[in-house]
Amino acid sequence: TTQLKDDIVVPGTLTSVGANAFYTSGITSIEINLTDSISNGISFSSTFQACPNLKSAKISGHIDTMTRTFWNCSSLETFDTTNLTVRYLNEYCFSSCSKLSGSLTLNFLKSPTAAASIYGALYARNEGESVNGNFYKCTSLEEVKLLGEISEITSGANFYGCSTLKR
Repeated sequence: TTQLKDDIVVPGTLTSVGANAFYTSGITSIEINLTDSISNGISFSSTFQACPNLKSAKISGHIDTMTRTFWNCSSLETFDTTNLTVRYLNEYCFSSCSKLSGSLTLNFLKSPTAAASIYGALYARNEGESVNGNFYKCTSLEEVKLLGEISEITSGANFYGCSTLKR
C-alpha cells in the first residue's frame, strides 16, 4: 500500500502509466491530462484499483485500454470524461463502484487498425474462471452513454446489479 494521499494532478506530458500505479493508495481525487496522440494511447490496468478514498477522477486525452481501472473504488462518486476517448473497455473497469452516480459518458474511438470494443461480461477466459462486467454492481449509476464506433459488446452482464440504471 502506498502512502499517497489527497489530490493528485498529472500534467499533459504523461506518456505511460504502470500497472497498479495508484493501487490501494489514499488519494481522494485524480486529474490526468494525457497527450492527445491516439498512436500513443496509454493503457490503464488496475491503475486506481481498490483506492478506498478516491471520490472523483477526471481524465482527458486518449486511453487505449482500460482494465480494472477503478475496480472496487467504493468511494468513487464522479468520473469526468468530458475530453476523453477510449478504444477498449476491458473487464472490471468500474466494477463495485457503488457510489458512482448520475450519468457517465464514454466516447469510443477506433484506432487506424482496430475498432473499439467492450469486453468483460460473465464469460470464462480460462476454464473455471468467471469475469465480472465493467459496471458490475454500480448501484448508484443512473445512465451510461456509450458513444462512437463500437464493434462489439460482450454479453449483457456488463451492467449486472446496476439497480438504478435507467438507460
